[in-house]
Amino acid sequence: MNFTVGLLVSLAACSSNDGAPADEPEHTPSSSGGGEHTEAPAEDPVAETQPTSDPTLEEASGEFEWLMFHDIQGLHGGRALYIRPDGTMVAQKVSVGEPYGLRDNRFEGALDADARARIAELLVEHDVRAMVVPNRPGIPDEARAVLVVRFRDGTVTHLAKWNGVRYEPFSALYRHLMGIADALAAGSPSHEGAFDYSWRPDGVTWPPL
Repeated sequence: MNFTVGLLVSLAACSSNDGAPADEPEHTPSSSGGGEHTEAPAEDPVAETQPTSDPTLEEASGEFEWLMFHDIQGLHGGRALYIRPDGTMVAQKVSVGEPYGLRDNRFEGALDADARARIAELLVEHDVRAMVVPNRPGIPDEARAVLVVRFRDGTVTHLAKWNGVRYEPFSALYRHLMGIADALAAGSPSHEGAFDYSWRPDGVTWPPL
């Protein structure tokens, strides 16, 4: 069931400026944190995305084309949000439960121009292109949130943060984007089943975590 997020601009309350939730949830794959800012070569499959066809939406998007925020841990679950170039999006909510071990619920919807513009503003406000997240070795079973943003000039920013590392600029983006995922997950799921860590929605060739 599609869920149109016409009021998601109100989720700006989840950003750092208005002080909603404190930080990422303390749930606990393992890999490095930090960040990378790279240019996607012309032949890179990451560049093979569907163009935005709505001029209003494209203008509201600012410089960002698509976005993935992934915070799903292989033992304890979590959430993920995928925003495509055309404004449609998929949220995943993964939790421990029978009969699957990890249950995967997926929810589909679309961002309006105002909500997408708010995301673009936050990416600029927190200077995501220049962001350097503190890094350290991971702790066994510690969750790691990953943010990947592709911009219209072809560059891709890939950031990651271990759950136990405190870094407010990243956390502010986390709160806002996971607030959108939670709002979408308040509707009816389009899919329920066993969790597949490698699954990604269609519409974009999403890069590896």
